[in-house]
Amino acid sequence: KKLIITSAEALSFPISENVYDYILKIKISDKFDISLLSLDLINLGYERCEITESKGQFSIRGSIIDIFSINSENPIRIDFFADEIESIKYFDSDNQTSLYAIDNAEIYPCKEIIFTKEEENKILKCAEDEIEKRLNAVKNLSDNSSLKEEITDNLNQLRNCVLSRPSYLSKFTNKSVNFLSYVKDAIIVTDSINSIISGYSDHIKNYTLLYSQLYEKGKAFACEIDSLFKFDKLLEIIQQQQVLYTEQLYAQKNNTDINIDINVRITANYFKTYQSCKDALVSYINNKYKIVFCLLKDNQKENINEIISSYELKENSDIKYIYCELPQGFELYKSKIVFISATEILKTHIKKPSASKNAKDKLKFFSDIAPGDFVVHDIFGIGKYKGCEQILSEGVRKDFAVIEYAQESMMYVPLDQMHTVSKYIGNSDNVPRLSKLGSTEWKESKAKTKRAVEQMAAELLELYSKREQAQGYAFAKDSVWQSEFENAFIYEETDEQLKCIDEIKADMEDTRPMDRLLCGDVGYGKTEVAQRAAFKAVDNNKQVAVLVPTTVLALQHYKNFCERFSSFPITIEMMSRFKTKAQQTEIAKRIKAGKIDILIGTHRILSDDVAFKDLGLLIIDEEQRFGVAHKEKIKKYKTNIDVLTLTATPIPRTLHMSMIGIRDISIINEPPKNRYPVITFV
Repeated sequence: KKLIITSAEALSFPISENVYDYILKIKISDKFDISLLSLDLINLGYERCEITESKGQFSIRGSIIDIFSINSENPIRIDFFADEIESIKYFDSDNQTSLYAIDNAEIYPCKEIIFTKEEENKILKCAEDEIEKRLNAVKNLSDNSSLKEEITDNLNQLRNCVLSRPSYLSKFTNKSVNFLSYVKDAIIVTDSINSIISGYSDHIKNYTLLYSQLYEKGKAFACEIDSLFKFDKLLEIIQQQQVLYTEQLYAQKNNTDINIDINVRITANYFKTYQSCKDALVSYINNKYKIVFCLLKDNQKENINEIISSYELKENSDIKYIYCELPQGFELYKSKIVFISATEILKTHIKKPSASKNAKDKLKFFSDIAPGDFVVHDIFGIGKYKGCEQILSEGVRKDFAVIEYAQESMMYVPLDQMHTVSKYIGNSDNVPRLSKLGSTEWKESKAKTKRAVEQMAAELLELYSKREQAQGYAFAKDSVWQSEFENAFIYEETDEQLKCIDEIKADMEDTRPMDRLLCGDVGYGKTEVAQRAAFKAVDNNKQVAVLVPTTVLALQHYKNFCERFSSFPITIEMMSRFKTKAQQTEIAKRIKAGKIDILIGTHRILSDDVAFKDLGLLIIDEEQRFGVAHKEKIKKYKTNIDVLTLTATPIPRTLHMSMIGIRDISIINEPPKNRYPVITFV
């Protein structure tokens, strides 16, 4: 027996009624053409990759195929001799080592919508007819040429993704079903039927509105607007099973309330502290409860296992794991089953940062000076600190700091005057030239630096006064789609990531243009923070530019953005030397017409021929690596649009501007759990 927790919204989507007919059964001595088997796996929804690590993936290396079926805890490795299966083994997805051999295996489909070849041909023909009909209708539009061009491009792109859309399911099968059709002899328990009806109604309205808008832009088919189950149809399917409504029942006589006790107890109070959490789990195990942890992400299972190990609980405890969203735990005390939310229990074990920790602790400013360090004296310039010496002066021994200058000249500074000496801060790769005592070189250098600083300060003052006075675009609060995008993130965010995201969103929702510096080491999650900001901008019908210093980084960001935004109707393009001149010209036209939502590129996107229709957010990766001319172009953008700068190594000037309040700063100091260290090979 299994317990399935779902929502009415999840049951609204139609699926194929014969998914089990497509289970791929294999055994030793079976014969397969490896290339055809690869096509079969792709048709079942599996993704081909270099290494099989997650469910729904497969990989091919010569005569070996690795497959991670969605119905299996471990992937299988199939070894062929010519076209005959010689062995089948389970293997560990973490270290890729074999576990044990098996004689046969079943590979379940990795998608819920499967068409026969006959259905595919009908669908493709129907889709082509609809697209051609709409293209002819668009040609008759005379009022807006840019709108015609946009709809035409979208319809042509729609041709390439017909079979990946479930909207044609009910059109070409005898009947469409939902998940409940696969559940036989089940008891369905509903909680607050009125709330379910209200929520389902809102879900249908939002879905219909979204796909109506996409249809008008040429990004969806007509049948997608009305592809969900209506509530009366859903209710009909539900009522084919045994249903228990948990609402309060009202007696007809004397209006006396009758409560149905379904033996449920909320567990929220048990998991507020470390000790109460431990006591609760020990009590459940001693009383022979079945413990079910409800997980949102894979890494939560590992975290909970660590916690259980630290408690030193009894072995062979009845503990299970399921994947579902459960905001708050509960127990069925008569049946002795407890459901615990992983999120709820993990919050208890998060180490809170010390309240006394301040910005100085985090940024670790230079403090101590050691012998051999370069130092700067306010009056005499750059020298090398040699250590301290005691010197007899006026009959009294005093401590002096010894500083070496050019031509092996030595200067002795009394320790009570050490406030005039500071540690040299500069490029660690270049050894500074020592100043010469008695010359005017240091004085002239200071004067020159002072003039440059004054000029820079005047420019910054002018720029940031314009920004303060400018009225930028105030983005709306997070929409449902923003929440959907963020919930699709497959990893668990760190506390500092969430803090930075909140700070950036607050800036974007203000009328003052944002200029925020996001600092974090490599692999700390800066890209995900930037992607959420980009989604918020696109969700508000604004364009986003992502500026990077190299073509390789542009390609890397392009692939990451395309993968992260793949479930949403957002157009992403890249502009760099990897694109031909003709392709770059075409991209420039589309960005000007507003057909591209996110443009990723090198300094090429700063060229005069690249003009955005409505740019709302500029994301700059490693600004310090751009040249002076490019930075002048960036300054022009910064006056009236939101700017987010990402860096792992901020230059001192940029960091100083953030610390004194000219630019806002967000810092990610906390690495994700199980992050691999950065290893550099030369």
